[in-house]
Amino acid sequence: MKENLINRKLMIYFTAGVDDEGNIINKTKTFNTIRLDSEEADLAIFADKYRVLSNHMYKKTVAADYFEISLADTL
Repeated sequence: MKENLINRKLMIYFTAGVDDEGNIINKTKTFNTIRLDSEEADLAIFADKYRVLSNHMYKKTVAADYFEISLADTL
């Protein structure tokens, strides 16, 4: 299935504090130009290094892979 991979994104989520009403302020840094051949370990290392540079509290890291699919491929 990896041969149909067409895009990969990396999102790093942070908590940036609370607003005047007490609601949590969330921030997300999205990287849209991730190499398609990058491994999960590489992404985790990058995210760990990036979060150290942030002034906000780290929440989580998410990687999203986008695949091209077609019904013609399954027939």
